[in-house]
Amino acid sequence: MVGESELLERAQAGEEGAFADLVRPYEHRLRALARGMVHNEQDAEDLTQEALLRIYRALPYFQRQAAFSTWACRILTHVCLDHLRQRRRRPRAEPFMEEERQEPPEPGPGPEETALRVELRANLRTALAALPVEQRTVLVLHDVCSFKYREIAAISGCSVGTVKSRLFTARLKLRQLYTAASS
Repeated sequence: MVGESELLERAQAGEEGAFADLVRPYEHRLRALARGMVHNEQDAEDLTQEALLRIYRALPYFQRQAAFSTWACRILTHVCLDHLRQRRRRPRAEPFMEEERQEPPEPGPGPEETALRVELRANLRTALAALPVEQRTVLVLHDVCSFKYREIAAISGCSVGTVKSRLFTARLKLRQLYTAASS
């Protein structure tokens, strides 16, 4: 089994297969982060691919001052933030969040329970989208992607205290927004 350090060295030397092996364990986490930040499956996929391209191009300059996963998530976070800024400046015809897709219900829950789940997810998505981007980013990094405070601080470029404060505020505000959306 080849370790991350060896894969990193080989990828920095330009070996494409090593780069694919290096990022494979983190792709799911990167996609989850992008989805949590932009709330649109297609945009999240596109932004993840854009981030992977930027990571590949910047790999020769990676100094190993942070963990590779932290560095990769920081690049993805910047790609998503750039996308969100652009979208604010130039509104698109499509909605901010993709509509809830109706999938056939699994055997078991009845139509009422299925409708309730769809409504709860939609309310949560609406509340999450209403959070300021700094709070939403920290919340997604911690609660969805399971990063530690120190890693989130490195990704977002702020102190651990700021991360904790933003997370606390985000959770309070999310609870308020969710309650309002559910009423």
